[in-house]
Amino acid sequence: MKHTATPWAVKNTNTKSKFSSDWREIYSGNRPVVSSSAYDHSEHGTICGVQISEDNANFIVHACNCHDDLLRSLKLLLSDIEADPMSSAYFDLRHIKAAQESVASATK
Repeated sequence: MKHTATPWAVKNTNTKSKFSSDWREIYSGNRPVVSSSAYDHSEHGTICGVQISEDNANFIVHACNCHDDLLRSLKLLLSDIEADPMSSAYFDLRHIKAAQESVASATK
């Protein structure tokens, strides 16, 4: 899966709307990933804007910024289990299968 480079960051645009006190945007460096602007940002890869709460914007950014490290850690753990089949005795096989499915899903 190809995505915009991390780390991402939340920026407050200080734009007022009828729904909330301000809008947030999510950026990768100086490039908008999620834009609150209601106009065309196609030169940066975004077309329309959205309004997002600060909590949700921070959650998205945190999850995206952790994704690569979590995936790498899970792959290392599975690699260690595969290298030493006896170590799998210490894990519930359902958890190993869930980890394998998560890696497969995250690397589509």
